Amino acid sequence: MPRRGDFLDTGAMRLRVGRREVKISNPDKVFFPERGLKKIDLVEYYLDVGPCVLNHVHRRPMQMLRHPDGAGEWFFYQKRVPGNHPDWLETVHIKFPSGRAADFPVCNDAACVAWIVNLGCIDLHTWHSRVTDVDRPDYLLIDLDPSEGNPWRHVRKIALVVKDVMDELGLKSFPKTSGSTGLHILAPIKPELGFPEVRRLAKAMAQEVERRIGDQRVATTTWKVASVRPERFTLTTMRKRIDEVGDLTKGMWRYKRSLVPLFSKLDLEPADPKKVDSGRRRGRVQRWESEQGGWQSRRAAQEQASRRAKK
Repeated sequence: MPRRGDFLDTGAMRLRVGRREVKISNPDKVFFPERGLKKIDLVEYYLDVGPCVLNHVHRRPMQMLRHPDGAGEWFFYQKRVPGNHPDWLETVHIKFPSGRAADFPVCNDAACVAWIVNLGCIDLHTWHSRVTDVDRPDYLLIDLDPSEGNPWRHVRKIALVVKDVMDELGLKSFPKTSGSTGLHILAPIKPELGFPEVRRLAKAMAQEVERRIGDQRVATTTWKVASVRPERFTLTTMRKRIDEVGDLTKGMWRYKRSLVPLFSKLDLEPADPKKVDSGRRRGRVQRWESEQGGWQSRRAAQEQASRRAKK
């Protein structure tokens, strides 16, 4: 529902969001040229789906990916909150191993979401951890990012095997579209292990998925989203979809599971709760691509291609 506010002499718009006032600069700037959608359309979309969004970004440090001129134009990452941020904006102070520090925004209400989107943040990038313990994530993520030429049905096939593996480990899984072709599969976990240990378990899970795909084992379970096309989820369609099916991730944070007992199930050394790195170093990402109807990791595909070239 439109929330057109008062225009200021500068051309900006002042929106009333709850008890807050949020200034929207250049509200009529076109952000999505193909659809003719403006910045204010993006802000109003996020306000309309606010309860679904806040369920996931609440109490998390946010790194801002800013697109000042809209989608498809130049962009940049920003960690630190701008100096002219409103007094009511919540932040968290995080120190880095280098000795530097930054104040990250924390979106705990709809007004903050509107303020973040006004900066040109089309998608919201939060940490996997909450501000109460930034060193320990509260969800594990498997990223299925298809290479060029791999259709959506292949992504779904792998996703179903991921679900099988998570089911067998007792992890509740929730698929989330990533862009127009990918999937993120989230599993809520208890925030008791640092990022290195969570990554170690996730890598072992990915290797098990890779093994099953290589063996051409067929998944037997299914998600309700299996027949959905991600590219159909847009600013103009998502409100209706949420009205029809509701928030499919509602209540997911009630299913947090401890990862500690799962290391032995995957033949790993016991988890070390003291090993943390605050998520500031990234491990290698496991992705999949197809070859002649089969599936293998991108790394395996590159190694195989290298061996062929040497023959």
